[in-house]
Amino acid sequence: MRGEEWMLGLSADFPLEPEGMLPWKKEAPFTSNEKQRWQVHEADNRQLATLLANVLQGDGFYGVEVSVNDEEVWVEYVNTKYLSHAKSMGRVAQILDELTPERLQTFYINLYYNGQVIQCLKAGRQELQAFMETRLDKQGFFEFASLSLYNSEQQAEFFNDNPKIETYKTKEIWFDWDINLKVRTFLNNKAGFFKHKVFIQPRIYMYPWESGLIAGELEFTLLNQFDEVIFTPLEPEPVRTDSVLYEEQSEVRISMLAFDQHMNLPYNVLGRLSMGLFESAYAGFGAEIFRFFDKGRWGIGLEAEFVRKRDPEDNFKLSDTITKTFDTYYVNLYGQIWPSQGVDAGLKIGQFLGGDVGVSLELRRSFKYFTIGAWYTKTDTDVFTSQKNRDAAEKGIFITFPFSIFADHDRRGSLNYVFSSFTRDQGATVRQPSVLYPMNPYQSVLHTESTLEDMRGQ
Repeated sequence: MRGEEWMLGLSADFPLEPEGMLPWKKEAPFTSNEKQRWQVHEADNRQLATLLANVLQGDGFYGVEVSVNDEEVWVEYVNTKYLSHAKSMGRVAQILDELTPERLQTFYINLYYNGQVIQCLKAGRQELQAFMETRLDKQGFFEFASLSLYNSEQQAEFFNDNPKIETYKTKEIWFDWDINLKVRTFLNNKAGFFKHKVFIQPRIYMYPWESGLIAGELEFTLLNQFDEVIFTPLEPEPVRTDSVLYEEQSEVRISMLAFDQHMNLPYNVLGRLSMGLFESAYAGFGAEIFRFFDKGRWGIGLEAEFVRKRDPEDNFKLSDTITKTFDTYYVNLYGQIWPSQGVDAGLKIGQFLGGDVGVSLELRRSFKYFTIGAWYTKTDTDVFTSQKNRDAAEKGIFITFPFSIFADHDRRGSLNYVFSSFTRDQGATVRQPSVLYPMNPYQSVLHTESTLEDMRGQ
């Protein structure tokens, strides 16, 4: 480059399909063995529930819970195997059909996420068999079956008529982890163009009880050019324009150590509480409630955070120079405005981290488990003293693509790349261990209905 430096570039091209660089290996249909068939023949309802739960967990699903009465079977599980929730339901249905005796003619298949039901499929055994074997189309299937956003009605009809049913739940995983390579970029600065910080980010997840999460996250710096960046905070008590103070440090940093609790509230309202170290710059408390309507097509919720600045150099100390509490209060609105094309939008209205009141609009299009989107935040900036913050608007774009493009099999998970505008104190939010808003469009009942044929992909 310019006759003075060497550069190496790598690129890869792949189609916008979840099956990317490597062809997927076809998953073999589930087939029971002789021992399992004998156990089913001899089992009572409690023993059958135990067998089904262990088989489903052994097949790769987590958090499996099964109940059996004389005519029906109830299953709850977390989809840890497939991008498509419809495909996961098809796999569960196939295992139930293979292992359960003919007296069980109704299947309740409940999809869980963070300890909360996000979809419930109720279907007769014969209708499921006909649909899986393509003898019944989707429209005909839903003449007999129902797919709902919440399972309160199905739960009442299954358990209230049989209050003495015993439920068997597999042993919960209590520990999980992953490692990510991260790159942060300061695009344009007096010190130079494109300053980078490259670090490894290991994460540890602990599940002390149902719907509870303790999340820990470290940052190990490999390359840091942020100590060269010249960027003076714009406010006496800056929200984001002091970010260089946190990024210029190359020592090991605890970027997150937080507790997060999800809960099911009355009237199908979802709830979440959190506390701890949320990100490198902030620690405090957070709370959120959300309720979806019309099969997840739209929803409304409330959110609030109360946080303090962390010390840039001490992992377990709050800042001595900025002692104020930063409060946020939002009304969150979500809607799938064009479901057939995967277009959805979110609107956040309220007070942002700097005390500025306004709105943030996010617009996305999701297709084949890829998502591309943009956001624009406009607030009343009269609360700021810096002219650079006055009349500023926070905006950016992002793209999300599935891990499966790098794998030889269907798998959950995605990567997210974000590109935002110049750092300002306006329109800022604080990271949380998890969120209820905005909803992943792939988790909605509408998406599962539109991709129901994935159930046959076994």
